[in-house]
Amino acid sequence: AVIHEQAHRCSEIVNELMAFAKPPTPKPKFIDLAGLLKRLRDAWLNTYRLETDQIAVELSDAAPTVYADEGQLAEALGQVVANAVDAMDPNTAKLVINCSAELTDDTRTVEVCDNGIGMNREVQERAFAPFFSHRQAGRKRGLGLSRALRLVEINDGHLLLDSEPNRGTRAIFRLPAHPHV
Repeated sequence: AVIHEQAHRCSEIVNELMAFAKPPTPKPKFIDLAGLLKRLRDAWLNTYRLETDQIAVELSDAAPTVYADEGQLAEALGQVVANAVDAMDPNTAKLVINCSAELTDDTRTVEVCDNGIGMNREVQERAFAPFFSHRQAGRKRGLGLSRALRLVEINDGHLLLDSEPNRGTRAIFRLPAHPHV
């Protein structure tokens, strides 16, 4: 049973590394951000056992859309949210997803802001490096943020982090509003 369990774990690691090394080619389409974020919020509430007031989705008046692969965008957002949840105290956790900032003709901005422990400059500079984690060993493989960055970039977007110790982290997704010409 132990050998079987560890073989299965090794298989998961190999599959995760292969998906990181060569993600599937994006199949972009226009995505309604409001609908996607609301669906993801509901899933995250269940996954992380948070109360409804601990995850807020704030939308602009205009119904913003982006042009990206929906599954890859959802995975990238999910990786960022997973890191945010790990960094927050479960009793005081507050996560805000905002897509009203910097709406332009070419780009939509989605911000994921948490009230977690934040990162110092050194950790922030290495946060997207594969296998890097400033948390204790044995938790995960350290591919979450690097995978999120890769998925956003292959969809012609950008992912940035703004963080300070004891002030939380803001992940900024800049996504294409229409097909890249």
